[in-house]
Amino acid sequence: RIQAGLLAALPPETPVAVIERATCPEQRQCLTSLGALLDDLKTSGLGSPAIMVVGDVVKGVRAALQEAGAAAHEVLA
Repeated sequence: RIQAGLLAALPPETPVAVIERATCPEQRQCLTSLGALLDDLKTSGLGSPAIMVVGDVVKGVRAALQEAGAAAHEVLA
C-alpha cells in the first residue's frame, strides 16, 4: 500500500533507499526505484526495523554508503 500511495504522487523512477538496522553494525540497505521497490525488497531479504527514504535525497544516501564502504543491494531502474 505504501508503494501504491507514493506512485500516485511520484514517478516510478523516483529513487528509494530502505535501510535495515540503521547505524548498527548489522546495517543492510536496498537502493532502488519506487517502481521496482516491492520486487527488490523481496530479493534483498530486508526486515525490521527499517526506514525508507524517498526522493532525490537518496543520491546523498548512496554517496554516504559508498564513502563508508558499505555494501548495498542495488537495483536502480
